[in-house]
Amino acid sequence: MMRTSKQFSKTLSCVSIALALVLSLPDSAIFGQTVGGAVPGTSPATGPADPTVKAILELAGCSQGLCLHLGCGRPGSVGLTAALAAQSRMLVHGLALDSDSGSRSQAAIITSKVLGQARAEMLPVKPLPYLPDCADLVVIEDWAALEAAGLTLDEVRRVVAPGGVILILKDGK
Repeated sequence: MMRTSKQFSKTLSCVSIALALVLSLPDSAIFGQTVGGAVPGTSPATGPADPTVKAILELAGCSQGLCLHLGCGRPGSVGLTAALAAQSRMLVHGLALDSDSGSRSQAAIITSKVLGQARAEMLPVKPLPYLPDCADLVVIEDWAALEAAGLTLDEVRRVVAPGGVILILKDGK
């Protein structure tokens, strides 16, 4: 099968995102400080309770590819980004709405030893910093806060690959 330039461009952009996750900058370059150590309310190995992550992955029907976790690092689910990576074969990129949330999520990633497979950063959500059709799974926490920051469902749909899944969590489930 011959690839079109659009397909090649999509593949190249997704490879670039994966490479950026693997060769990620030190935490100090993103948050101004190095973070580490245990995060209250998370397990060092898996983050939040296994049933929550298992349910997310089962509902999504995928366990590999690129996962975007929008609104990561919220109190009560700070380890979800790390757990999604630890319990799947997905590259997981978490976008936090503030630096404290980003630091909490990144600390959970480091503690869970999935740095390179997962990364959390504070980046703008309007527009999302991804090329079209690149994510296999988008997990959204706190839709109201993301919407207040300017995110629209159309913008989320833009980054989801054909056949990809958008999951909006309500009360952490």
